[in-house]
Amino acid sequence: MNSPAPPHPAGGLAAKAMRAWRLHATAVVILTLDLATKQWVLNTIPEGTYNPPWKTIIDGTFYLVHIGNKGAAFGAFAGYGWLLAILAIVAIAAIYLFRKDLELHRPSLQIVFGLIIGGILGNFIDRVWHGHVIDFLDVHFPFDVPFIGPRFPAFNIADSGITTGVFLYFILAFFVLPKSDSDAKKIKKIPPESPGNSSQ
Repeated sequence: MNSPAPPHPAGGLAAKAMRAWRLHATAVVILTLDLATKQWVLNTIPEGTYNPPWKTIIDGTFYLVHIGNKGAAFGAFAGYGWLLAILAIVAIAAIYLFRKDLELHRPSLQIVFGLIIGGILGNFIDRVWHGHVIDFLDVHFPFDVPFIGPRFPAFNIADSGITTGVFLYFILAFFVLPKSDSDAKKIKKIPPESPGNSSQ
């Protein structure tokens, strides 16, 4: 009798990819939006536009600018784009290697890390292709914000994905998921009702 053939490895990879489809879909959406908006900025707003004539969306509050950021958030690590590009690769590799510890089988966490990965890839492509990250969303406040001032540093869709993903991860990790796990354990501890004890 012939022994059954072992499963094809491609099938296993495809099945794993399908289980994480929310992560992949979210990352693709963020990456696509990031690259598309940055290309629009490249074609529309001259580089270095950080003051008028900027594009006004909400006068006094929200503008579109065009800044080449050679550092990280808030301009930190300026001139170390190559290091930040390497760190981006390391971060994505770490998410993959520790996917079980990060519980990426959970749909909510797939979306969270899809936001983060899509954002990391968007800024990584910028650093490799342009030598800097294109920032263009410019928010002004009607008052001075501590440590920031009246104007938030310019950012982009990738930054928004990363920031939102990290924020949601902490909310889920510390408040939502522990409660749902605790409720699930309580349900499992409730013994099933035997037929003899059921009320007539």
